[in-house]
Amino acid sequence: MARQSSVSFFIVFLAALLVLASMYFLTTARPVLALAPTVLLVIVAFFLAVPRVAYYAIIFLIPLAALRSVDGIKLHWVLAAFLILIALMQMLLSKRIPERLLSNFWPWIFFLLVWCAISATFSSFFDVAVKNTVLLGAGLMFAILGFYYLKPLHIFKELPAVIVASISLSSLFSVVGYVFNVSLFIFADNGEVRGQGATSNPNVMAMTVIFAVPFLSYYLIHAKGFLRKSGVLLLVAINLGGLMSTYSRSGALLFCVVVLLLVLVNRRRMVLRHLGLYIFAISAAFLVIALAVPSSYWTRQSSKSYEGDKSINRRWSYLHVGARALMESPLVGHGMGTFENIYSDSDYAWEFSRTDDIVERLRQAHNTYVEFLVGLGLPGLVFWLIIIWRMHTNFLEGEKKFKEAGLLTQADMVVTYRVALYSLLLFFLMLSDSYNKYFYVLIACASVFHQITLEKIREIWPESKAPQ
Repeated sequence: MARQSSVSFFIVFLAALLVLASMYFLTTARPVLALAPTVLLVIVAFFLAVPRVAYYAIIFLIPLAALRSVDGIKLHWVLAAFLILIALMQMLLSKRIPERLLSNFWPWIFFLLVWCAISATFSSFFDVAVKNTVLLGAGLMFAILGFYYLKPLHIFKELPAVIVASISLSSLFSVVGYVFNVSLFIFADNGEVRGQGATSNPNVMAMTVIFAVPFLSYYLIHAKGFLRKSGVLLLVAINLGGLMSTYSRSGALLFCVVVLLLVLVNRRRMVLRHLGLYIFAISAAFLVIALAVPSSYWTRQSSKSYEGDKSINRRWSYLHVGARALMESPLVGHGMGTFENIYSDSDYAWEFSRTDDIVERLRQAHNTYVEFLVGLGLPGLVFWLIIIWRMHTNFLEGEKKFKEAGLLTQADMVVTYRVALYSLLLFFLMLSDSYNKYFYVLIACASVFHQITLEKIREIWPESKAPQ
């Protein structure tokens, strides 16, 4: 009886707060905000009922960087804090740690963070190193939240749809921005206009599209019926349009590499009609898009091997500065995220920028491996590479389990995640993105695939042929 009275009191108290908040906003210059408290309550209640949706919301916002802040409030940080709070409350109430948190990534996450902290302690750029240590910790926390909230069925059905939907939306923004010159969705520099969608720059836009390609491939092969296949083909065309609007030479190159990888890993499962679908989808999409692509796009792609291309020369300078920085501190590095500070002091920075403005001379390595190597030294890079290797082996292990269970469609999805990892690892050779959220989502997925047992597979998929 006492508990019922407490609940009733809480409901009345919450209702009173909502009324007061709405009345306050009615007196402001923006009375429409009077609806905000009620809308916010509905959203919070929904997230409380299905908290993984909040995790999906963060993933959905990854390629929408231009839209994920409201009045300086970063929505993805708010959602992450909410998820951490919910997880802590649930564990406190149940007085136990869920088995899904017992991941085989924990030792390497611990070693990487400890080494990152040690490196920051010895860094000449202490403030920068500490800030980036926190960012690395936040990225790893996002993976840990995935350990907690993602379950096998979610990874097979819901997560791929969220990834493809959000990246396709950003690709559509990129195409619209490029065609109609919408400033929010394009990058303009010295008269050159490139699409970037709602991401932070064209190269990041290209990377997100490449990441979506394996999932689009999976949907293309497994879609049933004319309407679904047509829908997937439309998404393929939109994403190819988004990729081409970025004018990213790295993106164009890696797109071809990832498609080749998909053909190779699926060669035993790919029947003639699937190969035909690949050829038709890519050819049709390229044909439609090529009609609207100016000749300047192909000119830029052909400049990849041009020795006088300034961007290529600059990338060589990043490797030279990185090698020199490694020789100076091979063990503990210079602190996470400090490459750009080191580069700004180099002769190359002056040669390419011709300015004394330090901010203008800051340049990332355009190579995530170099960022880790310079930032954390050889041991730090090794810890990070071990995490990557563990992801790879977990995906192989998961694929084997589903094949043993006779669930080839699910095995194909595990392969899709594995190729998505490869696409990121390839792009890391050309882009500095140490805190890429897709990478940390894949850590969570790899952990789930490692933990799932044949017994659990039989429980979730009764049609499986997993041995008893």
